[in-house]
Amino acid sequence: MQIERGDGVAERLICLLATKFKNNRLIIITGQDNSYEIAEEFASKISNDYQLLRAIDSPSFIDKLKRDILDDDVVISIGGGKVIDISKEVAFHSKAVLIALPTVLSNDGLANGLVVIKSVNDSKSIYRKAVDYLFVDFDIISNSPDIYIKSAIGDVFSNYSALNDWMLDGDDEYVKETVELSLQKIKDVDFSNIDNTLDAIIYSGKSVEYLKNSSAISGSEHLILHSLEILFPDKMVNHGIAVASISLFTMFLQQKLEAHHVEFIFAMQIPASFLSLYPLVETQYEELFRLAKSYRQHRKTVLNSYSDFELRRQLNLFINKVDSFDKKINLYNQII
Repeated sequence: MQIERGDGVAERLICLLATKFKNNRLIIITGQDNSYEIAEEFASKISNDYQLLRAIDSPSFIDKLKRDILDDDVVISIGGGKVIDISKEVAFHSKAVLIALPTVLSNDGLANGLVVIKSVNDSKSIYRKAVDYLFVDFDIISNSPDIYIKSAIGDVFSNYSALNDWMLDGDDEYVKETVELSLQKIKDVDFSNIDNTLDAIIYSGKSVEYLKNSSAISGSEHLILHSLEILFPDKMVNHGIAVASISLFTMFLQQKLEAHHVEFIFAMQIPASFLSLYPLVETQYEELFRLAKSYRQHRKTVLNSYSDFELRRQLNLFINKVDSFDKKINLYNQII
């Protein structure tokens, strides 16, 4: 993957298309609203033959693209995580060159080849291909809402929990090093530091590219989130914020929770208890953990060390410990 970053990087992409890919047809896949406006402006500056398409997250739309895109086309993804996922999927099947110009930084998907495939009652990650060229224009990213950078930082923060789970079975030094480097890049909470957030995403993605799966950056915290999404399908919670919050509990289970983790969540203004994000009641606790254990059973996580009943007891212990902390966050939010 070739990476270009900085202010005005989109102009460098236009130059690349006018030289290296001047004879190729461009398939520009974008999102709605802001992403579409950015894509329209970008398309107006290029001389290539192109198609500008709004991404639709449906099998019929994706299947049509797979049939229509040729191997000598260039797919350009302009948007967020879902747009890039769809682009990775169709570029993989067509063997087309894939270029990404993200409009937000919200998770590590733009730096790895995983694609999230959703069905009616399930979702799964499949390795397809990473982008061939990644152009991160800081002018574009800085104009996106802060919630996206917050989500990206939260997603990387969950690597603390995921790496602990991965190390129950894994021992590869390169994987451990790259994930730890991703965490070093977010030690200081700074939503304006696009460079550091991008580095954190890239290091996180390197573990995926090496393993060809997400096992080192997606552990028990993601299993619990997946189960919460099944239990509450209509409850929309930002992914990065959710896994960051859940990670405090899973690190508590791992006996790896430290003061700086809690301080980080406080600085991010994220609830220390994920129950503040989902209307889960105690009678549902064991069902939640049963669901979490049933997903990706080939991966060993800290959840396997406890019975469902014991996990319920541990969650109650954890809630008692962090209740006062959440009250401080809520009070702070009222003040500002």
